[in-house]
Amino acid sequence: LDDRGYLVTLLPVSSSIERYDPATLTRIDRINITGSIPTSLSFYDGAYFISLLSNNITVMNSTTLAVINIISSPFLQGPRDI
Repeated sequence: LDDRGYLVTLLPVSSSIERYDPATLTRIDRINITGSIPTSLSFYDGAYFISLLSNNITVMNSTTLAVINIISSPFLQGPRDI
């Protein structure tokens, strides 16, 4: 659950994340992730951390859905779990 109480799930096939109401499992919205296929999702301190197959981690504000940062490093090789 994120800070708004949404259940958040990752859909690698469609390169998106979806947010659901945890009580009714009604989909709230779908957020498309551009640039690569997402492999894992984490939430911390008001932000989604989305690891991508392109060896980057996108940090997205969970309220505004704006990209805060893109973490890129040659030491990130296939981040699958964060």
